[in-house]
Amino acid sequence: MTSLDDEGVPTADPVEPATGAIEPASLEPALAAEPATGGTEPEAAARRRRPFLVPAVVVGVVALALALLSATLYAKLDQERSDRRAVQDVSGRFAAALLTYDYNELDQAKQRVLALSTGKFRKEYEQAFTGGLDTLFRETKARSAGTVTDVFVGDISNETVTSIAVVDAVAQGSAGGRRLVSSYIQLQLVKVGGRWKVDGVTNLNLGAAAADTPGAATTTTAPSK
Repeated sequence: MTSLDDEGVPTADPVEPATGAIEPASLEPALAAEPATGGTEPEAAARRRRPFLVPAVVVGVVALALALLSATLYAKLDQERSDRRAVQDVSGRFAAALLTYDYNELDQAKQRVLALSTGKFRKEYEQAFTGGLDTLFRETKARSAGTVTDVFVGDISNETVTSIAVVDAVAQGSAGGRRLVSSYIQLQLVKVGGRWKVDGVTNLNLGAAAADTPGAATTTTAPSK
């Protein structure tokens, strides 16, 4: 029913307040619905570091491989240098021993050569020495002193190598006075039990008379197979 005021004007009905207050919408569902952008702080930091971790591991592996390769190459080069020095030493001592002898001490001269020999050459030299060479030296009262002036070493392959020794020998005997003989002796060496030994000898004095190269001319042989 419409009410009238004192002047007869209808008045509006009073508006009753709502019985239940409208509460603001909860923010929790909205927050829960938002997608996770980075997870927890430690997990996000770990993910940021992971792309850099993989290249670091690769670089480390490559560096280790290069270090191992470098060490291997250095060891190989060092071994090759050591072998070449040993070959040069053995070649020089052998060539000097081959052209150094005294008819009064032939057994010592023979042993010096045999100590640095192996294989076929060792057998042939011993047979030649005891089969007439010693008698020839005694009858001619032969003496010789060999001095190595140079040694050339070839490439080492499969523990074999060829060298050339240049030897000056001062020889004398009843057949003639003192004379200087320069010899070029090619040596074939093999590694036996970790040591280099002479396995073959070739006299390179092409065109020279046998008497001009004492010792070497009578012991020329090919390396054993």
